[in-house]
Amino acid sequence: MKYITSILLIFNFNIILLSQNEEGLISREVTKEFRLYDDPSTVEYEYRKLYTYDGNGFLSKLISEQKSLENNWQWLKSWEDSYIYTSKGQIQKSITIRFNVDQSLNSKITTTYLWNDNQLVERTYDIYWSLGHFGYSEKEVFDSHGRKKQRIFTDYNNEGITRDYISNYRYDTNGCLELIEDLHSEYRLSDTLKSRAKQVFIQDESCRPILTEYWTYNYNTELFELKFTDKYEYRKDPKGNIIYESYSQKTEGVDDDFQLIYEVFNTVDEKGNVLLTEDIRQDYKTRVEMAYNDMSLMTEIRYFFWDFQNEVWIPDFESYSKFDQDSNLIENYFYYSFDTITNTFFGSTHNIIQYNENNQKIYEEQQRENLANPNNPIIEHNIARYDYECNGRSVRNTSMELISKRGSETLYFYHDIPSCSDLFSQQQELNVFPNPASEYIHFTINEINEAIAVSIFNIDGALVYQFNNSSGGLISAWINNLENGTYLIKAETSNKTYLGKFIKI
Repeated sequence: MKYITSILLIFNFNIILLSQNEEGLISREVTKEFRLYDDPSTVEYEYRKLYTYDGNGFLSKLISEQKSLENNWQWLKSWEDSYIYTSKGQIQKSITIRFNVDQSLNSKITTTYLWNDNQLVERTYDIYWSLGHFGYSEKEVFDSHGRKKQRIFTDYNNEGITRDYISNYRYDTNGCLELIEDLHSEYRLSDTLKSRAKQVFIQDESCRPILTEYWTYNYNTELFELKFTDKYEYRKDPKGNIIYESYSQKTEGVDDDFQLIYEVFNTVDEKGNVLLTEDIRQDYKTRVEMAYNDMSLMTEIRYFFWDFQNEVWIPDFESYSKFDQDSNLIENYFYYSFDTITNTFFGSTHNIIQYNENNQKIYEEQQRENLANPNNPIIEHNIARYDYECNGRSVRNTSMELISKRGSETLYFYHDIPSCSDLFSQQQELNVFPNPASEYIHFTINEINEAIAVSIFNIDGALVYQFNNSSGGLISAWINNLENGTYLIKAETSNKTYLGKFIKI
């Protein structure tokens, strides 16, 4: 337990209890965050998470509980997650139950996965809310390339109305989406309403859209009628880099010709790096300026929006990055919340990262400030250290700290993260499917309630694609724009790293 004394005295700590039952399941109990005010005898609330793992080290149950003075200091469940896996470690079913204060059922979410070897064949998602007794279910069917083949969505309520939405997907010989057919049925107590629609896609060899037509079915004439069309145009430089893109739309019976929605202008260097992008629309304009180092790693990005009234570009955010000779990010500055009166940014984040000789992260420090409200400034300082005593795996040790200052209030968090013996902290292999793939890849992260940072690198180690996912489970990535070849993929949670490899064809 650590503390800081200020106007407000606050203790924050974690208690971790590890136990093993007769069946070999590992249980990990985490008690988080006590908040003590001027009177240390007064506790606001207590919160804990209970983790249970199966014999293979996979998370099988996660329970969130809290207690407070309001509920007579009794542990009450907030929500409960449970997971079932296949023999290959693929997630087969997940169930999330949320509870009301009186511990009655609030909602239940069930997700079921059907696999054929390493190929996801079907995913079903059901949700039910006890209040009002309504919910919906969704079923997705995938083809042998991991592409969505069919989607069935059913919505029902307590008024006796059920709605079905069925979508079928078709792809051309290049693997590009060429047709979506939709059927909507609404079942009432007295009658049934139906509607049909389809989307027809014309795309180039890279599956970039050129024309998209939207049709609806007329049950009187028994014919499809064109409603509107989207048109995309591109211009490339001699090296094939896109330097211009436009999007227009035409509504049948309303427009005589296509109406321009937006234009995008790109300035590209000799390596194909985009240096400048301007997005021009009727009601707003944006401008993005970028710079790169000799390894084509982005070192600067500045984002602006156009002030039509004063006819001037206003900064929105800026980011500056430094890399070492091994392409590792070692420092980053991020500025946001620009003030047009003082011409300064109110918000900033500064990150410093250190690595060992094996290019493994050993130290990470973040300083975050938001001074937009002078009477309530926000300052946070976060430090994380890593060790590699688990056969080379990346493991955060027990010295992860966060100091948060909000006005006169100071919060001190000390995260006691489990050591090498805890299976929850181990680095694991990422099973990517389909592999090879041409359009989509999928992978499963078992930590459903963890934010996931995903990075894709080419065979030379250069970062080519990066995105964040709000939670684990089945995660999909669109790789159609990547060049053919071998890629490495890394998925990181707060305390675990997953590594995998796939081939783009």
